[in-house]
Amino acid sequence: MGTDRYLSRLDEDQLRHARCTIDDLLRLKKDEVKRVVWRVCDDFMCLGNFREDEYLKAVEFMAEKAKENFEKEPKDKIRHKSLQIELKPERVPESEYESFFQ
Repeated sequence: MGTDRYLSRLDEDQLRHARCTIDDLLRLKKDEVKRVVWRVCDDFMCLGNFREDEYLKAVEFMAEKAKENFEKEPKDKIRHKSLQIELKPERVPESEYESFFQ
């Protein structure tokens, strides 16, 4: 069952309590120590996630993906959008860090 469907079944008091609980949980997440996940992404999805100390590994992975994408492109008509790949740091709460590598 999705969150929206679940919440739609609650009465007004339950919804208020849920909002307070969610606010408390969000505050805890916001105050939590943040860690960096290096994310290699194209325009459509994330291609790979790398740990804080794996920056160079992420760069190598990005270069491999760029080479693969370039080799797939028709040489007579290169679509630059399909070749766009980026490496970006994402700061995530420590409690969510390991979930990026499963």
